[in-house]
Amino acid sequence: MNIPGRLLLGMMVISILSYGFSASSFAQFAGCGPNEVRNVEGECVSAFGDDKSGPQAFTVKTDQPSYNDRNTIRISGNVGTVNENYEVAVTLMLLDPDGNIVAINQLPTDSSGAFSIAITAGGPLWKLTGDYEIRAQYGGTQKTSTTFSFTASGFIPQPPEPEPEPEPEPEQ
Repeated sequence: MNIPGRLLLGMMVISILSYGFSASSFAQFAGCGPNEVRNVEGECVSAFGDDKSGPQAFTVKTDQPSYNDRNTIRISGNVGTVNENYEVAVTLMLLDPDGNIVAINQLPTDSSGAFSIAITAGGPLWKLTGDYEIRAQYGGTQKTSTTFSFTASGFIPQPPEPEPEPEPEPEQ
C-alpha cells in the first residue's frame, strides 16, 4: 500500500473510532438524557433550567417602578447561566440620571443563579430626580440593565422656562 492510501486508511479509522466519543464531548455521560449535563456534584441536571424551554436569560428587576427618599428598593434577578463553581459574584451599579455612580454592590448567587438585595434609596449621592439605571454584570460576558424612577426629597418641579419669542425684523 502506498503512502496516500495509508493516510486515507488512518483518517478513516480515526473517524470511525471518534464517533463513539461524542457523548463525553457534549458533557453527556452514561445515565444523562439528551438535554441533560452533569453538574459539579456529578448529578444529571437539565441543560435548560427546570422548565426545559431553553436557556434562561440574565435578568435584573426592582419590586416597584418608582421610589421616594428613604424607600427600600428590592433588586432581584437570575444570572441565567451559572458559573460552574458558583464563586463568581454579580456586580450591580446604580447610576443617577446624569450617569454618576450612586451605589456599587457585589452579590453571590445561589445554585439556581438567583440573587437579591434590598437597599435604601437616598443619601448624599442621590441628589437628582429622574430615571436611575441598574447595570448588572456576571462574569465577563453576561450583562443586563433596568431602570426605575426616583424622586429626591425636597424636589419641587419647576415649570419649564418659556422660550423667548423672536423679535420681528424691522422692515426696510
